[in-house]
Amino acid sequence: MAHDLTDSGTEIGRIFAELGSIRLGETDLDGVLHRVADLARRTLPGAAQVTITMVRGGDARSAASTAEAVLRLDEQQYARGAGPSLAAAAGRSTVAVPDTAGDDGFDDDGVHLTQTFVRYAAVALANAHLYDSTASRAQHMRAAMESRAVIEQAKGIIMGERRCTAEEAFGILTKVSQDSNRKLRDVAAALVGRTQRAP
Repeated sequence: MAHDLTDSGTEIGRIFAELGSIRLGETDLDGVLHRVADLARRTLPGAAQVTITMVRGGDARSAASTAEAVLRLDEQQYARGAGPSLAAAAGRSTVAVPDTAGDDGFDDDGVHLTQTFVRYAAVALANAHLYDSTASRAQHMRAAMESRAVIEQAKGIIMGERRCTAEEAFGILTKVSQDSNRKLRDVAAALVGRTQRAP
């Protein structure tokens, strides 16, 4: 896919405007990764197909790709422990692989544009990761607060029925949870539900 970069400022501006238009609240991290890969394939000169390799804790995986063929190439690299995707990730550098099937691959302008694209894409991906992590933490916090609320309600019910302390009520809930092999929150929710349905 060839692009005229004679007015590279306009081209770069268009690409980065599209990167900036990704709405984090409307997609998850995987969605952002696939949008970035597709945008790179459509806009970068010489990019026939695109894959994004993520390395965490020494393990590499293809986080997004625009074609099955490049996904298979990535998997071969991961199995061998070597290849351009892994070299680029390890060295945090550009590794150009010319298209050996027929053209010369990236020229100097294409390499420069690609490097600039990667810097901007990294910001978009970092923001998406932060947003995704924050949303996930908020969801876990909400669930924890809901669990705590239902457990506290169940303790109150037990305290009222058995005339016991909060600690004793919690002990009763814990024992029922262990004896029935059910989560404490589920035991508490069942008790609260029964109490609400009672006449």
